[in-house]
Amino acid sequence: MPKTIRIRVEGIDPADSGAAAALLRDELLNRGAEQNVAGLNVSTTRSDPNAQDVSGDVLEIVHTGVIAALFIVETIKLWRESHRDKALIIEAKHGSAVRVELTNPDAEKILAQSLVQSETAPQSD
Repeated sequence: MPKTIRIRVEGIDPADSGAAAALLRDELLNRGAEQNVAGLNVSTTRSDPNAQDVSGDVLEIVHTGVIAALFIVETIKLWRESHRDKALIIEAKHGSAVRVELTNPDAEKILAQSLVQSETAPQSD
């Protein structure tokens, strides 16, 4: 069953979060195509479509399988090399949210645990 997670980029001006989210989206899509990762759909949405001000963008990732989840972690690991000053908020549709400071040496471990939990947790629509 497909799982949905949302990733918000923090630690920068909300007006710049769209560009950071787009870079991560492009990295996921390009690497996913190169590696033929099945069960991965990535899009960018507004964090608050009704806001009058700039609210920033969010990545919405629909994935199936632990392999796709681990691919996401590996891609974020590569992306973080040039974005260490930021934080990611990982929100699974089933309600959990995890803040991952990219300066944290355990960032990949935290991401992996969060995404694998999103893969194994029940999801209600």
